[in-house]
Amino acid sequence: MKPRFLRLCFPLLLLVAPFGADGKPAGGIVNGRVFAIRDGKAVARDDLYVYLQPTRRPRGKHAAPGEGWRAEIRQENTQFTPHVVVVPTGAVVAFPNYDKGVEHNVFSPTDPPFDLGLYNYNRKGKDHRFDDPDEFEIYCDQHRDMWARVKVVDSPYIVKVDDTGRFTFQAIPAGTYKVVAWTRNSLEVPSEPVVVTDGAVSTLRANLHVQVGKGKHCHQRKDGTPYKYAGPCPEDD
Repeated sequence: MKPRFLRLCFPLLLLVAPFGADGKPAGGIVNGRVFAIRDGKAVARDDLYVYLQPTRRPRGKHAAPGEGWRAEIRQENTQFTPHVVVVPTGAVVAFPNYDKGVEHNVFSPTDPPFDLGLYNYNRKGKDHRFDDPDEFEIYCDQHRDMWARVKVVDSPYIVKVDDTGRFTFQAIPAGTYKVVAWTRNSLEVPSEPVVVTDGAVSTLRANLHVQVGKGKHCHQRKDGTPYKYAGPCPEDD
């Protein structure tokens, strides 16, 4: 199912880069191409993302990069929509229930696990703050075929790769970064270090290739028991 709704408060998606006091662009641009590969061939993906990882971490305590950010995954037509979101640590993801007369539950077995309980139609829904970088499995305790993934990264610079494999980061503070590519059922793929300077464009010298595997959505209910429906296990391709 194609995503119908996604709200991410990402300031880096501004089309116009800010300018400094001297009138020059503040920050730089990073672009390149990423391809999802399976069995040696490029495959289409609607959940291929890249994020920027600084090569040097700031010293001392600092606010989580996702502080004040919100995303949303709807429960609609007994599916999670969209299936995949990528957010920075500290972000909050809301799970509204748009199915009238149908109770849903949102839980994750990924450590640290969480359970939002059972609730009916509610366009505000319940939410959860994600403080740990990881890939979180999300399920509904009432409907076995409902699944989602929340990928949490320790970076505020996240963009989705377009249909041609291209991506662009804008207004990135000067520094040295790695571009990290990811899609579900894959390992992260980092680039070589990229130096970003104010007012300049930095393009990856080599395309990134993410090797995509296959998985299944079979899982137990939150109490460890199987679902009553015991049909074929849905495959995640």
